[in-house]
Amino acid sequence: EVISFQTFMSGEMFALLSSQSVLRHSVASEGWDAGAFETAVSDAISKPERLAARLFSLRATDLLENTEGATTRAQLSGLLIGAELAAARPYWLGRQIALIGAATQSENYAAALESQGVPATVTDATRMTLAGLTAAYRLLKGAS
Repeated sequence: EVISFQTFMSGEMFALLSSQSVLRHSVASEGWDAGAFETAVSDAISKPERLAARLFSLRATDLLENTEGATTRAQLSGLLIGAELAAARPYWLGRQIALIGAATQSENYAAALESQGVPATVTDATRMTLAGLTAAYRLLKGAS
């Protein structure tokens, strides 16, 4: 049963920032640094008001320290997801969480929540969508 939910543009923001902003020079299209992701999530949750500054620091750090593109990719994702989780805290803090979405993104959200001590169940998006549509159809048709 879905009690409540909130949507965000974090995925689109990641796509735009990593491909069409100055960060495109620093973000790899593949690869991942789990430690960098977790640190970025924690940074963004603790100080979401610093998101814009932290985003620009990704490029500056790359220029000064030649950061691996996979690390910057994970940091960018972690900052955006962390800011999203900070804004959505009432939706996940102290609650049972089920993640419904694409496998990779759901696993990233699960890792971000786990780093905050919040377990989340990753579900199969196709199965959940079909179950929801079936339940809605039955409700509309008056069937049980």
